[in-house]
Amino acid sequence: MRQQLRYCFARTAWARSVNLLLIGVLGLSSLACSYNPADSEAAPTSSRPTLAPTTAPTTTTASLPPVPPTPDELLSQVRSSVVRIRNTGCGELSTGTGWLAPDGRLLSNRHVVEAARTLDVLTWDGVDAIATSTQTTQGVDVGVLGGDWALVKGLASLPVRTERVAPGDRIAIVGYPEGQELAISTGVAVGYELDTEIGTVELLKATTIVKPGNSGGPALDEQGRVIGMVFAELIAADEALIIPWDVIAALTPAEFETDLGCS
Repeated sequence: MRQQLRYCFARTAWARSVNLLLIGVLGLSSLACSYNPADSEAAPTSSRPTLAPTTAPTTTTASLPPVPPTPDELLSQVRSSVVRIRNTGCGELSTGTGWLAPDGRLLSNRHVVEAARTLDVLTWDGVDAIATSTQTTQGVDVGVLGGDWALVKGLASLPVRTERVAPGDRIAIVGYPEGQELAISTGVAVGYELDTEIGTVELLKATTIVKPGNSGGPALDEQGRVIGMVFAELIAADEALIIPWDVIAALTPAEFETDLGCS
């Protein structure tokens, strides 16, 4: 598969501005009474009806599936794990998105982090940090930003989902469109398509809207677990292209190389 793609990161040249598109009632019985004169001298007696033993009613509650969070609730749930990346290169500035994986790596796309002089990382609430190194893969559009991210105040890792989503499952993409505020967009998974240009990698297609700056952002299921990472838009179908999490997790250290930045 190699169709016209638009990468979802925002890039601005110093001399010109170019944007690339790289959520019981009891029933009472009346008792009839009669008077017999022959019984008038007899000692009064009383009788009580014998009540049948009863068993307290039992109720059963059906197990209902959990109600998924609204898009705003989901965004609030994951915002501490998603960062804006600003790549200051040689003569241009670009922005994208990154997120903290369970193993402590800060992940994004290769095309977001490569060829940089400096990579600034900004959390949703304004905490700034600088990446100390960058590693990228050539086969899959994945980049890893080096740094002591455990020291960044408030930055937390996202959980991941090991099984793939199925067509029709609802998903969400979180990122910094146009390099602005953190935002969320929702849609459904369409299916998987083989990217023959890079071998046997299957990419997930989704109806979720992506914009410049969304590149490198996490794609989530309804529970907020990462199911992949967005990297481009399929222009003809207006669909997001997502690298599935199992593809990212399968990358070995030998497949990464240090990016030397721009010169």
